[in-house]
This record gives sequence, structure tokens and C-alpha cells, in this order.
Amino acid sequence: MKQGVAEQSSLAVTARTIIFTRNSFYDAIFRDLEQPGGEPAPQPEAAQHGQVPEGPLGEVFE
Repeated sequence: MKQGVAEQSSLAVTARTIIFTRNSFYDAIFRDLEQPGGEPAPQPEAAQHGQVPEGPLGEVFE
């Protein structure tokens, strides 16, 4: 019986950690999208035909 309670407690801690991490992640994204004064940051340009985006997983857009 005690093992079941310990497992439930461990799952609860894991769930709280995941939720906290997810919320922190979204907070960081929205913080990065705003400039001082609350104005939205400029959005990146859309990829053009044949353009390869920067980064290790770049793909050619056709």
C-alpha cells in the first residue's frame, strides 16, 4: 500500500514540474515577443521560393 502512495506522490510531483516548466516556457515566449512599451516585436519575413532558413534543420521551400 505504501508503495502505491509513493508512486502517486511521485506522479503528482512530476505533473506539477511539467506544468511549471510549460508555463515558464510560454511566459518566456510571450516576454520575447514584446518590446519595451508593450509593442509587439517585428515578425520574421516569410520564406521565399528556394530560400534555406538558418539553423541545423533548414529545408528548401518550394
